[in-house]
Amino acid sequence: MAGERRLALKLCDVNAARDGISVSWIDSPQVEAIAAIIDLGDAHRRTLGMLPHEVFYEAASKQCLVAAFDAGSVVGT
Repeated sequence: MAGERRLALKLCDVNAARDGISVSWIDSPQVEAIAAIIDLGDAHRRTLGMLPHEVFYEAASKQCLVAAFDAGSVVGT
């Protein structure tokens, strides 16, 4: 699984690099990033559905949460 994760992240990095965006795995200590991801998820509730905030923290604790950053801030549309 670790190899698959590295490959997926490498593919994201290749696509995002041209826009100055970095993509990285999020883990539990990155509380500010997780909060920003939760806000982004809440803003897109119509698409994602109602996701409890605990889901994001659990995914981060398992290192299964990925975010895109631009100038150190979580980005998304």
